[in-house]
Amino acid sequence: MKGNYGSFLLRQPDISVGIVQAWTGAGGVKVPVTCKIRLFDEGSPDPQQRGLQGTLNFVRELEAAGASAICVHGRNRHQKGIKTGKASWDAIARVKEVVSIPVIANGGIECYDDVVKCLSYTGADAVMSAEALLENPALFNGYYGVNGFNGINGFDRYGSSNGNGDRRERGRGSCGYELRQCGFAVEYLRYATLYPPSDFYKCVKAHVLKLLHAPLARCPSPL
Repeated sequence: MKGNYGSFLLRQPDISVGIVQAWTGAGGVKVPVTCKIRLFDEGSPDPQQRGLQGTLNFVRELEAAGASAICVHGRNRHQKGIKTGKASWDAIARVKEVVSIPVIANGGIECYDDVVKCLSYTGADAVMSAEALLENPALFNGYYGVNGFNGINGFDRYGSSNGNGDRRERGRGSCGYELRQCGFAVEYLRYATLYPPSDFYKCVKAHVLKLLHAPLARCPSPL
């Protein structure tokens, strides 16, 4: 949390509200202004500026300032790395209850089934995903098998041809899943070659490792 940006601003919510007011007021931008936030942590001595209550007060202020939509990551700013923990869909549901603008849920999404469950549980208007999309760019398509890659046709959306078991049994670790991920990597490399990023090797390596994380984790360590 270095600098006055990102989740650092949760410690100074008035600044965020002021930014939204400046963008949506007279002389501001002519496009909708949206906000992405995390939950407030419990660090503030003021009960109105910490935890769930602080979060609810904050989203009300953002709406009043002119925000057109709010994306809520169901974790606080300390929940990252080994401390990531479970996202609170309950908190997102409470946010949805107190504002009238669209709410986008974020956190705890690993597969398409999670998208469906999250929308139902929170009442949110949409779902945002980050890590899961880096591994599965087709996540929001609602299936895991990808037509068009050699050797993958015929697998169901969990990457399995037998139709039995849940995602963890049929998905990661299954032959269909690993073939699909390899197909994604090949397709990504083709586009990366056609439209190379500025720092090609650093960028491409990071994305390919995300795509192949699960298959590579199953490979035995080199001798």
